[in-house]
Order: sequence, then C-alpha cells, then structure tokens
Amino acid sequence: MFFLEELGVEPNLYIWTVRTLRELGLKPSRRLGQSFTVNPAILRDFAGLCSNLSRDRCVEIGTGLGVVTYILSKCCRRVISIEKDPRLYEFSRKLLSRYSNIEIIHGDALELLHKLEPKTVAGTVPYSITGPLLGAIASSTAEKVAIVLQKDVVDRLLAKHGSRRYGSITVLMQTFFKIHKVNVYPPKYFYPEPEVSSAMVEMTRVREVPNNMEEYEKFLKCLFSYRRKTLRNALARCCRRVDEDIYSFLDSSKRVFHLPPEDILDIFRRCI
Repeated sequence: MFFLEELGVEPNLYIWTVRTLRELGLKPSRRLGQSFTVNPAILRDFAGLCSNLSRDRCVEIGTGLGVVTYILSKCCRRVISIEKDPRLYEFSRKLLSRYSNIEIIHGDALELLHKLEPKTVAGTVPYSITGPLLGAIASSTAEKVAIVLQKDVVDRLLAKHGSRRYGSITVLMQTFFKIHKVNVYPPKYFYPEPEVSSAMVEMTRVREVPNNMEEYEKFLKCLFSYRRKTLRNALARCCRRVDEDIYSFLDSSKRVFHLPPEDILDIFRRCI
C-alpha cells in the first residue's frame, strides 16, 4: 500500500510493528487493553471513510506508531493526535515530522478532548478508556466520529430498546449521533491479540450538546440502575420532580429499558 512506502514502513505491517515496539523497549499493556493495528484492512477502512469525515480539525485518540494518524492526515486539513505513552509520542512525532498538518500531543485524551474542539474524532481506542471516552465524545464539539472499539461495545451502541444490551451508554450516544457499524475485525488483526473481536463504528451528530449535558448523563445512569423497574418507580428515584403530564403520553408501567431514546430525552426535559 502506498502509505507504507511513503512512511518508510515495510510492507509487512505486523513484522514492522513487533520489531519497532521491541526497539522502543515497549511491551503493550493487556491491563490497559493496548493493541496495535497490524492488518492493512483497518487502515483501508479508515481511508474509505475519508469523504465522510469533516475536513476541519480531526483529533485522534492514541497515536500509537502513527500509521492511522497518517491516513487521517490525508482526510483532514489538520490532525491533532494525542498519545499518553512518552516513547510512542517521541517515535510518532519523528516518523510524522515531515507532514505539516499533523501535530502530536503528549497527554491524556480524556483531559484534552474538550479543549481541542474537534470536528472529527478518530482512532483505535484503548479498551481501558472506552466508557469515559464515549461520554467525552458525546459532550464534545465532534460532528463526525470514526473509531475502533470492542465489538461488544459497538453492539451496545447499536442496541434496540427492549433488548438485553440496551443501556445508558446506548441512549446517550443514540441521543446525539446516528450510528453505523463499518466492519468487524478478528483479534489477529491486532498485536498483541485482544481476547475479543473489535469493530469500527462511524457516528454522525444529529443533536447539539445541551447546557445541562452533565445532568443528562447522571439522569441516564440513575435511570438505568433501575432498568427493570417500572417508569414510575424509576422516576421517583431519579427526578427532582415528576411532571404528571409524563404519564399522559407514556405508560408508567413500562420498564425503563423498553423506552426509546427520544422518549427518555423527553422525560428528562420534563422532570429537571
């Protein structure tokens, strides 16, 4: 592939990745869910989404060895990539130094995302920060998202109300984004191999972030801690006040997990 030659990366991405990590003295952390992309199919999928991403500022979560960063630089006018590991930061900064539209930042994505005001968020997300990161993305300025997550998390994001996987993170992300699963990847597409499959998800914002976003997130977590309670019982625990009009258009005997995102958002607006 053209990008491997231009970057000075040998054609076998797996061999190059393993050798580079060894030279850096870096052993990927399984505890943190740290894996590196070693199959070009994932890079092709990122490239295939180029026309769908915002051409403005793209923030990448986790630079790693820089190969996804390079692909994103062909899609967006400016790529700001955040890497927490100092050795990966130094390596990728040197590897990508010739590209004027790429900036590598050493830091924590969860702390920096809002400050960077992204139009696009992309990357292969470390498993350890999946939950908090999705919340940060929902409340950010991102209009487009293209990220690789555990497949089971993507399945939760796409879950229908009434299903076993349907939860607070489902409602949060479906409230603000249209979500599409792009592809599924087996563990062997990464090094080291994770225990589960991964999937790329594309998200397009459909609703602006409200001023009371933090309150909405707390409401969802509370509501779904009583997911099998009736709506009336759950709201008694999660609302400061309950507008009785709610029950004129909703069956108060319904269980929380049977309610679609639009109904839950409407309930929140009526009981804050």
